[in-house]
Amino acid sequence: MSVRKEIYELVSTKLAALGTFNEIDLYKGQFDEESSDDLSSFPAAYISIGSISYEDMVLNVLEGSLLLDVYVFFEQNTDTKVGASNQELSLAILSTIDNVVESIQSTSGNFFTDLTQTAEEDLTPTYKRPVYKITFSTNIYKKVDAVNYILN
Repeated sequence: MSVRKEIYELVSTKLAALGTFNEIDLYKGQFDEESSDDLSSFPAAYISIGSISYEDMVLNVLEGSLLLDVYVFFEQNTDTKVGASNQELSLAILSTIDNVVESIQSTSGNFFTDLTQTAEEDLTPTYKRPVYKITFSTNIYKKVDAVNYILN
């Protein structure tokens, strides 16, 4: 199994276990400011596995670092002002963000160390709906087949 596939499968399983999301997918740049209205159901979570910076280590091992972003999209028709009829639904957004962090934090696998939250960004002004990007970092360890040269 590849590093990226292992990370995606573990993180998506953790998100699904929350029972909160109507859609969980690999983020492939499918939404921008104009097309975020095309989402079919909310809340939705998208997992973006960033580039991996590798360094050679001893014993045919590559060590690297990776940033993982989880984009969480919410329905826009909620209101948090005091006395609003759907205030509780809107405040559930904050609980969902906390639950996402708690479920993913410290997840590790065969190829990567514990995921650690490093950032959280509110992208609401960009997407014109409640969207949060939660960033995690991890270290990657990957065994490689070494080329053996035989000199005659």
